[in-house]
Amino acid sequence: MLGFLPASQYLKGGHLFMTALHDHCMANLVNGDTSEVDVMKFTRCVALMIIGRIMFPDYQGGSARLIFLQLLRDIDNVKSYIWGSVVLAFLYRELCNASRIEKTTMAGPLYIMQAWSRIKCVNPDRDRLTLGVPPIDPNDFIPVSPYGGILDLVTHIPQHMLVRIIRDSLDRMNDNEFNWTVYQKNDIDVKTIIDSYDNKIWRCVCPLICFDIVEMHRPNRVMRQFRRRQSIPGYAMDNDDMHNIKKKRKS
Repeated sequence: MLGFLPASQYLKGGHLFMTALHDHCMANLVNGDTSEVDVMKFTRCVALMIIGRIMFPDYQGGSARLIFLQLLRDIDNVKSYIWGSVVLAFLYRELCNASRIEKTTMAGPLYIMQAWSRIKCVNPDRDRLTLGVPPIDPNDFIPVSPYGGILDLVTHIPQHMLVRIIRDSLDRMNDNEFNWTVYQKNDIDVKTIIDSYDNKIWRCVCPLICFDIVEMHRPNRVMRQFRRRQSIPGYAMDNDDMHNIKKKRKS
């Protein structure tokens, strides 16, 4: 499906190293004489790089999970998949894993996390001061949306240290270190969601599934953020049987 057979050194545990995809694409660029079949193969390579780099990055961002390749068989059908919920399931699982004391790394699309601007104890602005990060030149480009993009400004800190620092800060935070101010209707990040005709969909409490990963989506626990009445939510971990399922074993 990709147009080439990767050498064994580019494969590891169901992952394909990104360098193999990149080198193949650069050596087989599409032009006016490229056949439709080869264009499809090239497209799958590019899509798999997007999946591995942006949507489902590993700890180093250097490989793509080959399990997603089956979803690229029919390129025209890719747009019909609900990728957003799958990405969220992957991110939620990585957030859960990173909360464990033995974990020193974290994967997942951290750039989509808007919570960084709300949690004062791990806000990148505060990290910039407490961790000795040089002040930012106002003329430099600073990513505004998504909020998680701001974390790129502190990537010079080794990840194993950054994960421990953030986890320790979250463990010690108190109730006044979270900004519970509701999202504003003119906020471009949430305006579409708040005004959405199908708002019952994004308010749905349901499982998010990414192959073997099953995580619950629980907007009912933060309804005040969206100008809704907040009821008393139930126990958060009422689906432990699904949450603990792993490809290798059950916890």
